Amino acid sequence: MDFMAIIDFFYREHPALREKLLSHSRDVCRKALEIADNSSVTVDRNVVTAGAMLHDIGIFRCHAPSILCLGDEPYLRHGLIGGNLLRRYGKEHDLDLDSYARGIPAAAAPPPRSSRKNFLCRRSICCRKLRKKNLFV
Repeated sequence: MDFMAIIDFFYREHPALREKLLSHSRDVCRKALEIADNSSVTVDRNVVTAGAMLHDIGIFRCHAPSILCLGDEPYLRHGLIGGNLLRRYGKEHDLDLDSYARGIPAAAAPPPRSSRKNFLCRRSICCRKLRKKNLFV
């Protein structure tokens, strides 16, 4: 899957925000791959990379001027907006992006014995660490 084509599709009219998104997403990608590489769970690095690069795809529709987001929607909705954008793009381009739109690609999900609640808690801890390092806005 060509995640850069998806980013370019949605951000062609927002070059400054595109650069900010790419910078942040690359930081998230590095951290996600580091976590994946040190995990006992086998994951597809391509899926982790694509998920990290697309996780904030909906920010251009949100209002957060301090990070160049000049849309009308509340910033807290960027995940839902991004999911809808990925689903629409997937339909239009004959791609199955639903697992990315839901936020946890199937290939990156924990093994069945792990509860979803515990997995989300680990993600929350990771997000807090990224926020502290100003890698997550």
